[in-house]
Amino acid sequence: MQRANDNADHSLQRLWWLHPALLFALVTGSTITVAAMTSDVGYRLYGAPKYLTTWHVGLAFAAIAAFGLGCQLAQATGRMPAATPRRVASLVRLAFWITTLLTLVGYAAWALVAVRNGLTLGMLREFLTTDDPQVWETLSKEVFVSWKGVTTASQFAVAAVPLGMWLIFRGERLFMWPIALLLLLAAVRAIAFSERLAIIELLVPIAIMGLRTRVLGRPISKLTRQTLQLAPLLGAVGLFVFFGGSEYLRSWRYYQHEFDSFTAFTFWRMAGYYSTAHNNGAMALETQPTYPVPYATLRSIWLIPGLSDTPLGYKSIAGIEPSERYEQMLEQFGTPELNNEGGLFQPMLDFGVGGYLLFWFASGFVSGRMYRHYLVGTLAGLTVYPLIIIAILETPRFLYLCYTRSFPGLIALALVLWWAHRRPVYAPTRAPALSPG
Repeated sequence: MQRANDNADHSLQRLWWLHPALLFALVTGSTITVAAMTSDVGYRLYGAPKYLTTWHVGLAFAAIAAFGLGCQLAQATGRMPAATPRRVASLVRLAFWITTLLTLVGYAAWALVAVRNGLTLGMLREFLTTDDPQVWETLSKEVFVSWKGVTTASQFAVAAVPLGMWLIFRGERLFMWPIALLLLLAAVRAIAFSERLAIIELLVPIAIMGLRTRVLGRPISKLTRQTLQLAPLLGAVGLFVFFGGSEYLRSWRYYQHEFDSFTAFTFWRMAGYYSTAHNNGAMALETQPTYPVPYATLRSIWLIPGLSDTPLGYKSIAGIEPSERYEQMLEQFGTPELNNEGGLFQPMLDFGVGGYLLFWFASGFVSGRMYRHYLVGTLAGLTVYPLIIIAILETPRFLYLCYTRSFPGLIALALVLWWAHRRPVYAPTRAPALSPG
């Protein structure tokens, strides 16, 4: 009995920053504060005037409050889910291999398109050894051209990696090799096309799942506990290093003569990514009418390949093309270079102020329920909640879960979870395996 108590005393039951409401408040609150404190002169250095006002800051903190209330309601109501039945392991294995195969098909199609467009080994060698930005432009825009509906299959990795990690954490080490291959392909994509999110959206689920299965509820040292509680600070440092490394390959060549050091450039560039995204969102609210039909929060549906060419396409129904409208707005009022639209204010373009608050309340509610699943350690919690973490982290830039890049993975995971829990069984008690934060 004494040994059990000792283990409990040295175990970490929860991490405050994994709580969705706290994480959303931290990410959204800090970035909107920095954006609001940036002067008009500062924004004009990025190529656009300042549109953020006290009104927009108030809207941001109203979204934080609505998200928090939704999350609190989710955790105060309903029944606790039971652990995932062991019988679903065979289903997860099948789903993993299917999603992995679809991912590889997507990458293979990308490579075939590139070869058809004239890709040679000499072009790849030149890309790795030259500082000429024209080489990157040619490869990304003229050679590795996406094939709508086919190359998008590479995004099934968003489902394949969490499913494979679920099996690995259950002791099935065989799945480490195909996951390593998916990570390698994503890393190449991130470096070659400056698509940082391609690797981030695979690494974050691995880390979040590892924390739940290997850390939470287990005896750990005091130093480890304290380090994990400070993870957001360490993560900010890591983000700076990662961002700087990718920007060195991506844009430093254009600005190296305008800054005294690469560190100063990285600070300027990273702050601009988040501040200008919030400012672009405010710009849209101030200069554009609301969408006649919701678009921003349903983007992944409107962008289903081939739909735009039918009477059910968004332009056919609403009479406008949102992407064209946004580009025209940036050209007239902002800068096309820093074109992140900002995710925080996008629901307001769809639904107005009331719908905006309801959207973030509902988002908090869903996040709170999935956080409960995560703490219990269900298949749903371990595979889906990490994607919610990514969505929260990306909120200042865009609505991750409403974009087409997350759509294939979400659909795959939804099908797996539906099949696995056609007869859901709930625990008789409301007490979770780990106390929700």
